[in-house]
Amino acid sequence: MNEAIQKSDVVDDGAFYHFTVAARANPYFRHVVLTDKWLQVALMTLLPGETTGAERHETATQSFRVVSGTATFVVSPTNSNEATAAAHQITEREKFTVPQNTRHNLINQQHVPLVLWTAYSKPMHTHGVIHRRQADAAREEFEREEPIGRSPLY
Repeated sequence: MNEAIQKSDVVDDGAFYHFTVAARANPYFRHVVLTDKWLQVALMTLLPGETTGAERHETATQSFRVVSGTATFVVSPTNSNEATAAAHQITEREKFTVPQNTRHNLINQQHVPLVLWTAYSKPMHTHGVIHRRQADAAREEFEREEPIGRSPLY
């Protein structure tokens, strides 16, 4: 997990993206590795006990693919409260999609790191950003500007 992410781990000849391989080498809470006008991909590693924090994306659907570990996803319908939230366990190689405007939280309740990658249907973060841990990501939520359309891979 301490290996550096190489561009070749993410893209081959500009047409093939192998995010699973890259995610395994990613030590950070979030590393945005691909951004274009309609899609953004981030590699994520949540340490034991770490969470993304409850969030809702008004303009983007978000899909997750678990590479290793078990994720607990807590989701709530748009106009509901925490009492109506449902928890789902998602394991290695499974996928989970959260429709836009749905409140959700991803939690690592295991004793090993949770490794995954996530795709947003619209860029939600600055391209290339690295959040070492969740606290860095939370800080960005208050400081960030809108991401710029298409960006190079690195």
